[in-house]
Amino acid sequence: MMYALGAELDDEGDRQGNVVGEAQWGEYEPVVRRWEAITRPAPAPTLPDGKNENHRLASVFPEWMMGYPAGWVTDIIARNPAIKACGNGVVPQQAYAGLGVLWSRVREAVAP
Repeated sequence: MMYALGAELDDEGDRQGNVVGEAQWGEYEPVVRRWEAITRPAPAPTLPDGKNENHRLASVFPEWMMGYPAGWVTDIIARNPAIKACGNGVVPQQAYAGLGVLWSRVREAVAP
């Protein structure tokens, strides 16, 4: 069975969307590879689990895009709420950078 972008589901039917072979990312290949180097291997972006086995967004893909550990959201809640939670979440690396800037400004403002 072929999965999104030319990848195949692993033999165990892993719900995390792990794939066998290389997914084809097109123009996004460099960005995906860079994010994989920072986080973990990219899961399949879609799975054929929709109506009539149509492909739809895999909940593990936005979880990966946000930089969360595998299963951090998707092992706890169902697909639709997981996608919503990831979409409304904050990328931890961005939060860290933003808080660092904010904290330095607070320190400057209260410095004697």
